[in-house]
Amino acid sequence: MATRLYDIGREAERIRISLSELRLREQPGVITGTGGKLDVLRAVKDDITMLVRDGYTSSQIAAAMATEDFSILPKTVTEFMSRQRPKKAMNKRPNGRANGVVDKAANRQANATQAAGQFELKPDAF
Repeated sequence: MATRLYDIGREAERIRISLSELRLREQPGVITGTGGKLDVLRAVKDDITMLVRDGYTSSQIAAAMATEDFSILPKTVTEFMSRQRPKKAMNKRPNGRANGVVDKAANRQANATQAAGQFELKPDAF
């Protein structure tokens, strides 16, 4: 199959014109066109975030967004907002390991020590 060749000068000029028209038609990062309900929520994410910070509930936000042809469940707003939160960094312990991270080498050493019969005797708890 042959590769299609383009007139570089003509195509570059056409693309430059298209890109300059884009700057006149749309704002950067603004979602336009058609899409699903989540696409609409993404377009107004900052507004929803401000309402949540001000104390509005998902039910209130969903009711405010409802129109004749657009309805959304409060659960959808809640799930959308929970997906938008940044991931929290794992809490670090004083020894530098993150919570939930297992030090396998230390576990092997402790198991080997106990298997050899070198363990601490503790008094009975009676």
